[in-house]
Amino acid sequence: MVKDIHDDFMHRFAESIKKIKQGNPLEASTNMGPVARIDLAETLERQLKQSLKAGASLQAGGERDGGNFQPTLIDQVAPGMAAFDEETFGPIVALYRFTNEDDAIARANDTRYGLNGSVWSRSIPHALRVAERLRVGTVNVNESYAATWTSTSSPIGGMKESGFGRRHGAEGIMKYTETQTIALQRGVPLAPLPLMTERTYGRVEMEQILVAAERNFRN
Repeated sequence: MVKDIHDDFMHRFAESIKKIKQGNPLEASTNMGPVARIDLAETLERQLKQSLKAGASLQAGGERDGGNFQPTLIDQVAPGMAAFDEETFGPIVALYRFTNEDDAIARANDTRYGLNGSVWSRSIPHALRVAERLRVGTVNVNESYAATWTSTSSPIGGMKESGFGRRHGAEGIMKYTETQTIALQRGVPLAPLPLMTERTYGRVEMEQILVAAERNFRN
């Protein structure tokens, strides 16, 4: 977050987070359900406590009740904290101050993970230029994740230590195939002559293959 608007944004964001209603995800009034597994909630709790102990500041949320982990906002996160060094796979948002665009991109890429990113801007061309510099598998402009998730013709997946290859799109289909190569030698095999180098032998073989291919094409 740009330093001169950081505090104002943080307070507004914190107030919005506090209005999120947790509960049964099957009920229409629920905004957010529990995390998928208890161990994930325990990991989030550990990451949050370690980060706060190391100097991060809690701005909203932070409580856990079984699998229900409150949407949480923390500030002043730095390298060496679990919320910075590890993947917080749950409702924990960490805010970072930056000075300019290059600084923001460098901070976003300063991680061994790279699953999904979002760029928010009033200028679409500007947002697209920033998106191209992010080392993540998918980038959404003015949206969080649904745009790429629902684009079944476009591949989605992560970079670096995130994700498992690609799904959706042609790349996703290819993941379920096995490629087989069959080579048919149509020319007359030529044995290497004495003192012939591998490079020369390869060139002669290729010339022989091309001559045979041209002959077959004409026929």
